[in-house]
Amino acid sequence: MTSLLTLMIAEDQKSNRKDTVKGARTALRSYKPISEKYTSKFSTDNKEELTLLHNELAKQTDDPVLVQLDTDYKGKLLYDFEDNLEDADLVILDVDPEYKRTYQVLEITYDEKGGSPYYQVDCCEVRMQAGGSWLPVPDHYNEVEGERIFKAGKLWNCRIVCLKKPDNTERDPWVDEYIAAHEKRGVVPVYCTIPGTSRNRAPKRGRNA
Repeated sequence: MTSLLTLMIAEDQKSNRKDTVKGARTALRSYKPISEKYTSKFSTDNKEELTLLHNELAKQTDDPVLVQLDTDYKGKLLYDFEDNLEDADLVILDVDPEYKRTYQVLEITYDEKGGSPYYQVDCCEVRMQAGGSWLPVPDHYNEVEGERIFKAGKLWNCRIVCLKKPDNTERDPWVDEYIAAHEKRGVVPVYCTIPGTSRNRAPKRGRNA
């Protein structure tokens, strides 16, 4: 045992600890043998085969359901025709007693609630601008190095696929209903924000995840 330890220390002292791993990055860390001189070819070949197998098994694969949801919904506009406006924070410049909020899908994300996993759309509130474009409400986010960072409570979400059964691909109807409602809209008034009056949105029963 002492002789083996001596050989290990001698080999370790000869190695350059500053060397970086050469070649392509792999999914899993691979360790060099203590001493290649005292490692058989059989052992080396087996280790190489095992490393290749582990890296193959560790490769990330995209969830086809998530990929399709991202393709179908990212960037879409939703008209929340069921909005109860309990936490409204705006002044209507063009009189519209039937005002309801509009959202834009930012991302499709995974979440769990009550032990039930699901995919949901994460959305920000957007308002019609004078030029006809839709933009997020300015006081709902901070701009950091050109990226919009939304404040706590300013994103709205709605479940789109329940994953309680792993093979389920059936979509909940609500997001599609909101998208269809937006596409059927006529002239949309222009609105502005009252700074400092935003409150967290109260979830609607049966709609928000």
